[in-house]
Amino acid sequence: FWKKSEVEQVEMVACVEMRGAKAVLVTSQGNEIVLQDSTVRLISLGGGMVAKNDGVQVSYKENEGAGKEDVLEYNTIRVPRGGEYKLFLSDNTEVFLNSDSEIRFPVKFGKGKRDVFLRGEAFFVVTKDASRPLL
Repeated sequence: FWKKSEVEQVEMVACVEMRGAKAVLVTSQGNEIVLQDSTVRLISLGGGMVAKNDGVQVSYKENEGAGKEDVLEYNTIRVPRGGEYKLFLSDNTEVFLNSDSEIRFPVKFGKGKRDVFLRGEAFFVVTKDASRPLL
C-alpha cells in the first residue's frame, strides 16, 4: 500500500492535441488564415488564382478567364505539432503534410522547374510533367 509521502504530484506543462486537420495558410501578402476553420471556404489570391478550403484539405485552382501572369507568388502552409493537412498544388500534385511541418510553394507554377520548399515531413503524389520537373 502507498504511503502519502510516496505519491508525487504531477503538473501538466503542455498539452498537444493529437491528430486532426490543423493548418495555417500564410499568403504572399503576409495574411494568416486558419484553414481548419470551415467558415473560410474560398480564398482569393493574386494572379487569378483561388484556394478552396474544406477544413481538411486546400486546393489551388485558376479562375476561368484569369490572366496568364507568370509572376511567382509564394504561399506557406504551417501544420502545428499534433496536426496534419492535405494540399493540392496548382498542378494537382497532392501533398500530405505531417505534424510540425511547413511547405512554401508558388500559388501557380511558372515555366521550367517546379520548386517547393519543405521543413518537416510530407508525402508527395506528384503529377508528372516532363517539361517541368518537381524539385
